[in-house]
Amino acid sequence: MTKKIKTDEDFETLGKHKIRTNSVYPNVVTQEQINVFMQHINQSENSRNRAIISMMFFTGIRISEVLNIKVENINLVEQTIKIIDEKTNREVRIFFYPQEFMEIITEYIQLENINEGLLFKSNKGNRLDRTVINKIFIAYSKDKLIPITPRDLRRNWCKLAASSKMNPSEIASQLGHKSIQSMQYYYKNHTQEKLIEEINDLFKTKK
Repeated sequence: MTKKIKTDEDFETLGKHKIRTNSVYPNVVTQEQINVFMQHINQSENSRNRAIISMMFFTGIRISEVLNIKVENINLVEQTIKIIDEKTNREVRIFFYPQEFMEIITEYIQLENINEGLLFKSNKGNRLDRTVINKIFIAYSKDKLIPITPRDLRRNWCKLAASSKMNPSEIASQLGHKSIQSMQYYYKNHTQEKLIEEINDLFKTKK
């Protein structure tokens, strides 16, 4: 049997940590860990950090996309975020977000008095570097040995979406995937969990 050789693509660097991220391996971060992480974020007095992480949690958006979003791309009425290709200046796709996030992003825009340009900037007013976002994740992760990563929030969004009424095509569209094949993992796991729950119910003692 040929042994799989792990490459740098199998890992995501987060500070001094390397976290395994290849899709062959299931995500080890639990829903409880995600919830605790978000509780820390919600309690943060830093409105920018809270807005960044909340955007990733509620939409499944990538870091690279977060860094390039302009305030003009946010529609507070339709609850959408437009992703624009910087080279062609064309709309790539649209993210939809829930009411809860609209309140967070509206508060952030008002507090920072952002009227145009990049939505998230460094303390010096420049474009944020992705390492800054990685440091934010480490700072708010309770377990420093297994810190929550941006990819964890993206996977968590997929898991939640798969357990809802969203179909694979809708999820793939939201995340910018050309194929729905990568979505099957989340549907398979959800189906197995649901099946086990139903089987357990069959043999519960009826009162």
